Amino acid sequence: MPVICNLVVGTTLALLTSQPIWLVGFFSSGAVGALSHHLTGDGKINLQEATSSPRVVFYVTLLFAKLALGTYQNDIDRANARYQELLRFTRN
Repeated sequence: MPVICNLVVGTTLALLTSQPIWLVGFFSSGAVGALSHHLTGDGKINLQEATSSPRVVFYVTLLFAKLALGTYQNDIDRANARYQELLRFTRN
């Protein structure tokens, strides 16, 4: 079973297989993310939102998909380029 799965995938698999265990990924993904923030020292998160928000589950799933597909670095590079452009704009 995948550790992180979003509500749509988890619910679909639970319904198709008649196995509610697929919902565990959805409900535990926020807690896993909150734990990883705590372990890495980045404690600036809202624990209630991190453990109950469907948006968090969506973005965590998206992040893991991008990591698995190898496209996350492209997003980092694009964000850095936009940040540098913003810095140039604010200095003028």
